[in-house]
Amino acid sequence: MSKFLDKAGLEQFWSGLKTKLSNKVDKISGKGLSTNDYTTTEKNKLSNVREQEYGSFGVYGDTPENVNFSNIKYARLIISGINFADTSNLIIRRTNSSGVQIAKINYGYLEEGLVIEVLNKNIFIWGSDGNLLSASSLSTATSLNFELTTSMSSDSVTFIYKME
Repeated sequence: MSKFLDKAGLEQFWSGLKTKLSNKVDKISGKGLSTNDYTTTEKNKLSNVREQEYGSFGVYGDTPENVNFSNIKYARLIISGINFADTSNLIIRRTNSSGVQIAKINYGYLEEGLVIEVLNKNIFIWGSDGNLLSASSLSTATSLNFELTTSMSSDSVTFIYKME
């Protein structure tokens, strides 16, 4: 067994290398590895699409909110607005006969961009940084109950959601 390439092997290697190099991305002057090239117009367009595709609801300091997901495969709820004191917490309960608390999101994690996903009777709560904060089974629950623990009835958390 030879450790050297013959002419045919070298030509095959060179051809493969040229193919790989022809698919490379050229550096653009003034740009780094990742840049934000979205314009305000594009951002607004995406924002409008999201609002059209998603529904929304608010949880207020004096009124819990139930969200039904009985005939869906997947739900994604995203916090899109917050108005509350630094002592508020969001409590999520299963709304079945037991109403068991499945998550308590402390005010330090309660921020825009927090995502709650329901998939196959399981709930996953992701922080705005993308880290998993909580995962739980919903058992026989058909809806979720959201309650904001606060002393101010004007405090609120707004969600946008999509259910499939």
